[in-house]
Amino acid sequence: MLTWYALPDTNIAKARLGNATRFAYVWLANIAPDLNHAKAIGVGRFQANAPWFKKFFKPAASALGRMMGGGGEELPDFNDPQEQGALSVITDWCLDYMRWLSDIHQCGDEVIALFDPSCLSRAKGVEVIPDELSRLVRGVETDLSKQEGDSIPEIKRRLDDSSLAAKHGKGMVGLARALYATCSL
Repeated sequence: MLTWYALPDTNIAKARLGNATRFAYVWLANIAPDLNHAKAIGVGRFQANAPWFKKFFKPAASALGRMMGGGGEELPDFNDPQEQGALSVITDWCLDYMRWLSDIHQCGDEVIALFDPSCLSRAKGVEVIPDELSRLVRGVETDLSKQEGDSIPEIKRRLDDSSLAAKHGKGMVGLARALYATCSL
């Protein structure tokens, strides 16, 4: 049986692989679908219910905002082809990563106990269930109160922190970096 303790530098391996897996899971479960929804309904309507969005992308200006000078000029436009390309690249990487992890956990004779295989197999087909985040990484001991706070809505609430965009950058890449940092164990 392969557990975290069979890997060299157990704590580092668990933290880094766990963080990457949680990032990919949250991206596929919620962030990418949200961003695709923003494309479908328009930035103006989407940003009203997603305060974190305005930290990384130029907000749609209201009529009053245009008269007052708008704001957010230094942020990239969400609909810019380069930003949309980055969305595709990040989403594809997350899908490939989750498929790879799922395949590893389905090895023939070896039992792999690093991640919850049911969460991984659903992520392979992009059927991620947001409330499974706290049980995704096996061997992480957390009390019930921490598990309840370890949710996608809580992670998205933390993305609304202005310092994340300042620290990790703007646009799609900045959002991905901030999400990665926010998903850490």
